[in-house]
Amino acid sequence: KLECLSFYLPSYARYLVTSGAASTSNDKMAVVSFGAKRVMTILFVRIPWLDSFDSEGNTQNADLYLEECNAVMVSLVELAVEYELCLRQLMVDDKGCVAILVVGAPPFSHDNNAIRGCFAAKSLQLAHHENFHIGIASG
Repeated sequence: KLECLSFYLPSYARYLVTSGAASTSNDKMAVVSFGAKRVMTILFVRIPWLDSFDSEGNTQNADLYLEECNAVMVSLVELAVEYELCLRQLMVDDKGCVAILVVGAPPFSHDNNAIRGCFAAKSLQLAHHENFHIGIASG
C-alpha cells in the first residue's frame, strides 16, 4: 500500500518510513536533522489569473480553469524537483491563489538556499511569461 503513496511523499519521508530509521537508535542523524536550526528561504507565489472563478453555468469555463490549475501545479512540482524545494502549500482564499515553497527544508539543505530560491523564482517567471507575483524571504 505504501507504493501507491510513495509518489506523494518526499524522498526523506519515504526513507524514514521504509527504512525504519525513525524508530531505530542506530540512525539518529536522520531524526536529529529534523530538530536542527537552519537558514531557509521561503517563496510566496501569487497566481493572479487563478484568483477567482465564475463559471456562470458554463462547463467550458470550468474545464479551462481546471486545466490552468493543473498546469500551474505541474509547473510547481517540476520546479520543486529541479531546485530541491518543498511545495508547502497551494491555497485559494480571500487574498487570491498563493503557493508557498520552502528552500532548505530537510534533507535538502544547501549553503546557497537563498540563491536557489532566486533562481527558482526566475525560472518560474520565465516559464509562465512573468505572470506570477513572487516574494522571497530568507533567514
